[in-house]
Amino acid sequence: MKVKILCRKSKKNKEGLAPIEISTTAKGVWKLLSTGRKIASKKFSCKSEKVKGGEEELNEYLSAIRSILYSIETFLIKNGICVLPMSS
Repeated sequence: MKVKILCRKSKKNKEGLAPIEISTTAKGVWKLLSTGRKIASKKFSCKSEKVKGGEEELNEYLSAIRSILYSIETFLIKNGICVLPMSS
């Protein structure tokens, strides 16, 4: 499974804030998950997949989401359960 954190600049609201979303790909199936968080898109680094400018709490939150997703994947694999993203 691949997990990528991204800022959807194309979805900016009236205040200029864009949602931070999680892209997951497993066995060729792609899903986009909302984190419920929004930021000014210029504060997001696509390369490092982190928020710039001293936003450590938000970066820790995003890192925790990534870790949880990988933990779930590991649990499912160890228990012989098919690993695919959630259905919409």
